[in-house]
Amino acid sequence: MQRPTEIHVAYMGNFDGGRRRQGVWQGQAAVLTPPHIPSYPQPQVTWFHEGQKISPSARIAVTMENQLVVLATAAADAGRYRVQAVNERNGENKTSQELELDVEDASSPADPVAPEIVVAPRNMSVRFGTEGATLECVANARPIDLLTLEWWRGSRKVMEGVSSWGRRLSLPTLTSVHGGSYECRALLRGSRVPSASAFAHLTITEQPVFIQEPEGHTVGEVESVVELPCKAIGVPPPKFTWFKDGDRLLIQRDPRVSLTPNGGLRIRALEPGDTGIFQCWAQNMAGMTQSYTHLSVTSVAASIMRGPADAVVIARTIVELPCEAHGAPRPSVAWERDGVVLVSGSMQTPRYILLETGGLRIDPALRSDSGTFTCIVANSQGQDQATATLTVWGEKSTELLESIN
Repeated sequence: MQRPTEIHVAYMGNFDGGRRRQGVWQGQAAVLTPPHIPSYPQPQVTWFHEGQKISPSARIAVTMENQLVVLATAAADAGRYRVQAVNERNGENKTSQELELDVEDASSPADPVAPEIVVAPRNMSVRFGTEGATLECVANARPIDLLTLEWWRGSRKVMEGVSSWGRRLSLPTLTSVHGGSYECRALLRGSRVPSASAFAHLTITEQPVFIQEPEGHTVGEVESVVELPCKAIGVPPPKFTWFKDGDRLLIQRDPRVSLTPNGGLRIRALEPGDTGIFQCWAQNMAGMTQSYTHLSVTSVAASIMRGPADAVVIARTIVELPCEAHGAPRPSVAWERDGVVLVSGSMQTPRYILLETGGLRIDPALRSDSGTFTCIVANSQGQDQATATLTVWGEKSTELLESIN
């Protein structure tokens, strides 16, 4: 499975909506939002007032969202506004319908008027290593020419990267040291009116990195359990998705398959059909990474690892004959005595018990149990057997009487 590829085609539609009208009290800040226009890439936007191009100044701000902010509005700010959008990729340009601004005259407080945050900085999540991020803050006050904007990080005033009359703070190539809380502080120089503040938190995200991943080739035996590791770190912590042969695994639908706490994949009771290529994707908002392994499910012929040994026992005691088998699929076990089947997975005989380990328990052993015992193990790949002789002696008094006679 390959990483997704995005293809973008440059285009630009038309501005939404028709003519609009809004009002503001004289001295307050007017925030004009441009009508939406679908476009790729995002167009360059220019504002016009009564046909004249508007340039940012100490009293005029154009935000990163292309809003026009007119501070300490006066009667001259009333009138018709338009937006021109230019798609620099394909050269298209469009002009919006008019936006009429009314500036209402009202008895306003005498100067000075305390600062007020009009556009607050926003919380941001930025990928580690990104070349630059910008925080923005716009404030209003009167007299506007005495307004000062400062940026703080904790108790330290930030001096570098401040531009656009203090409204923007640009940070360089981002690392984890840039993460944290930033304060925009608006003050009126030479005045005792209170300042205004707004805060934003900058989160530095980091693309997932594997610290444990599966080997290129993994082998598991039929009916065994296999665990494919997939452990990754990132900010925020990544989420894990598994694929088999290019198809996403719906883990909740297969009771044999589960995720480990670290994102790995555990498969119980392996089947031949589990053979294939397994991919682990670790993904968070900063990006994704993937690793894979080829899982081969093998079969092994049945064999006896530890078989029975010749034994001599006393009658009326409990006897256990071992038979530990290995193989994939798991071998079946059966016991015979002198060629006659005693026990198997589907057959039981009184006093003869087939143990979980494959061994045989005789409870109790009688003199009639003396003979040759054979353990037979088998699976689809083959079979094996082991034989031992069991001799059961009677009780001492019985043996003595038999010897006298």
